[in-house]
Amino acid sequence: MAWGSGSVGRTGGGRAPEEVRMSWFWMNMPLAAVFFAAWCGIPLYMVLRHPTWGPQRADSDKQAAIEPLLETSVRRHVPATAIELEAARS
Repeated sequence: MAWGSGSVGRTGGGRAPEEVRMSWFWMNMPLAAVFFAAWCGIPLYMVLRHPTWGPQRADSDKQAAIEPLLETSVRRHVPATAIELEAARS
């Protein structure tokens, strides 16, 4: 087509710019699907493959030593909890 032949809003290939943008959108969908699968699949694989990993529970001796410290920390930072704890002890 020659210049000025009435092809306003068209690209050189004869497609509208919206069509070109939509084709780029759909061309990126497989790449997005791969990234989404990796984002979800790798952590799921790690959880299913190594279920014993993660935080371990403290021994009962260590837990008994930590409880008073935890209680005072909660009282210091959450005043309403201190009132509830005192009421529960009474």
